[in-house]
Amino acid sequence: MQQQLKLPRRITVNEMVDFVLQYRRGKVFEDWTAQELLITFRSAIIENCIGVDTQDNKIVGIGLGEPNHLYRIFHVSNILTISKGSVGRLSKLFQRLYPGWDIQGNRRNIGLVRYKNTTRLLTLLERV
Repeated sequence: MQQQLKLPRRITVNEMVDFVLQYRRGKVFEDWTAQELLITFRSAIIENCIGVDTQDNKIVGIGLGEPNHLYRIFHVSNILTISKGSVGRLSKLFQRLYPGWDIQGNRRNIGLVRYKNTTRLLTLLERV
């Protein structure tokens, strides 16, 4: 008997919107309406600049960014997680989507931070 591969179910855009509306705090996706989230997420899926982290078929993190092809920088504009390790998993996804690119984002209380060595960044994130 042949064993079937069980694939994870697809996460819908509406589930992504519901996740953000339920868990957003502070400045993350601040003041975004459900309609704005829906439009942005649909566009980001097409443009390949959104990441969704899941555990047990439930969303535990969403990262949204903008690629700058001229400078080969992926700017993470919003990241919302409810699970330890989710930031690292989303960063790995962005690194796979944009290999060799720098990753940057605004860190709370620090400002704009740019990681030129994304492999080192991922090593640091795995320790957290």
